[in-house]
Amino acid sequence: MTSNPTELLETLEQRIQHVENQLIACSDNQSLCQLGKTRNAPKDLKYYEGRYAVLKKWHRLLQSQSNSESAVLAQLLASDMSAWSHQLQNHQSQNFSSEDWIAYSQGGLDSCIDIEAILTHPSSDRQTP
Repeated sequence: MTSNPTELLETLEQRIQHVENQLIACSDNQSLCQLGKTRNAPKDLKYYEGRYAVLKKWHRLLQSQSNSESAVLAQLLASDMSAWSHQLQNHQSQNFSSEDWIAYSQGGLDSCIDIEAILTHPSSDRQTP
């Protein structure tokens, strides 16, 4: 696992900026809260909201625990990945679950997978978003 906290934070900041740009593009500069209330939010919007939630959580985590051992980060990530995967499976298996929740859960899981790649591969092996 990569242990350079500065590099990890910089990479997460790049991912966050990319997702923020996608959110702006999907929302057509409208308030996310307003779009959510109309029930007409594009599915991509919810997907990027899920991605954003996980990326921001991990950014805050790495800022506050910059000295965390790789093994601790791996355990935290495994826990997050399991939770998001479970949430996605639950929403996919329920006939009454909305597509918004499925998209949101998929976005969160995809960010966990992205963070796993960031933590396990040297920066030279990674692709930008």
